[in-house]
Amino acid sequence: MKKTILFMLAFLPATLSAQLLRVEVADTALQRNALVFSLSGMKPMEFDAKGVFLYDNPQVEQKTEVSLSLGDNSIWTAVLEPGQLMTIKFSRKNGKTVAAYKGANKHMSMLKTEFDRFSPEKHSWYEEAHPSADTITYEEAFLRLDRRYAALGKMIAKIKNADERKHWQDRLEMKNLDNRIELYSDRDNKHKRAYAEDALLQEQLAKIDPSSERFFDAGLTSKLVSLSVPVQVETGQDVTDYAISYLTTVSRLVKNPKIKYDMDEYFLSQVLGTDSPFDVERFWAAANEKCDTALIHRYQFMVDSRKSTKQGMPCPDVTFTDADGKQHRLSEYFGKVLFIDIWATWCGPCCMEIPYIEQHVEHYKDNPNILFLSIGTDRTREPWLKKIQADQPQWPQMWVNKEENQIITKQWGVLSIPRFIIINRDGTIHNADAFRPSDADFREKIDAIIAAQ
Repeated sequence: MKKTILFMLAFLPATLSAQLLRVEVADTALQRNALVFSLSGMKPMEFDAKGVFLYDNPQVEQKTEVSLSLGDNSIWTAVLEPGQLMTIKFSRKNGKTVAAYKGANKHMSMLKTEFDRFSPEKHSWYEEAHPSADTITYEEAFLRLDRRYAALGKMIAKIKNADERKHWQDRLEMKNLDNRIELYSDRDNKHKRAYAEDALLQEQLAKIDPSSERFFDAGLTSKLVSLSVPVQVETGQDVTDYAISYLTTVSRLVKNPKIKYDMDEYFLSQVLGTDSPFDVERFWAAANEKCDTALIHRYQFMVDSRKSTKQGMPCPDVTFTDADGKQHRLSEYFGKVLFIDIWATWCGPCCMEIPYIEQHVEHYKDNPNILFLSIGTDRTREPWLKKIQADQPQWPQMWVNKEENQIITKQWGVLSIPRFIIINRDGTIHNADAFRPSDADFREKIDAIIAAQ
């Protein structure tokens, strides 16, 4: 008996250290669709009869953060550490969800949760979408920012490590500046006032040093440039003048070569990958003048692909393989309108579109004039094959290897996924950056394309 007890005790510390997080939720409404997010991915919270969920992740080898999403869509942060147990008990109080933290990293977990929530509580776009919403005035929104800023300051002051305390204080100052700029610019948008005419907004923008990596890392340099571009554009309009003006503004404000390079690189990828109309020749001429030569060389293929994938141009005849390993050419499927889905198993937005594709495939299953085709771009074939074997999609599924994927990237200008392409029956391009399957008007648009063929 003594040996048995000693044997059990030998394994007890390992068992305790493996358990990182204990979540207690008595309210079944909060349990519904509750999720935990970590670097390892997303995992549903499965509560026992007592409302307890235990989280254990062997991959956690150092202090790390996980996010918890409850049934009321509230988000909470837990800072976990190997060998330490964090306990969070959630309950409802006066109609709001509250949390009681217990554990070695209790204070940092609470700070991170509140810091992530530190943002303006008023947005004109929300009011426009929800006319009946009970909203607050901008004056009240600024007061709430001030109160939360003060509360976070007190939490940060309790951090014992001086370097860590300074780090968080700097983050708070940056976030506070960002929030105030957001509110001022939102108010200007609502009242249709030019940013340059708002003295209070300009006072906040003047605090940003556009050549400082400190402000760049906080996203404030990008915000300064965006709010300083004299040309504005509405959704769906030609973006050429705005895009050229943006590059000009970056050149005028940002004198740090590294920051300018990074900002130009991001903007080039966004413009060249957009589905908004723009004059690629005019934009690229301005980019050649304003941007680093290395960037011009790097994105020249995107410009070439946009020219070669204009509506009516012959579609590049790429190759891919099916689940049985047989290679196919895209031209094998010409003769029908092709709706091509370029995706990967690791891409969340891609996977979110799959149920919509499935619905459209079912809707058009008896229509001989259209074919849906999915092309997986996972680096290795196994994850792609495993998913399609599990899901059993009822439309052609293909996979491209590294070389084939590079050809698609270069010839079609695919920098990001999901990407959808529509090919005409004659093998010419109809739209190289098409609307998503989740588009509310998807079938109306597809029917019009089919009818015009």
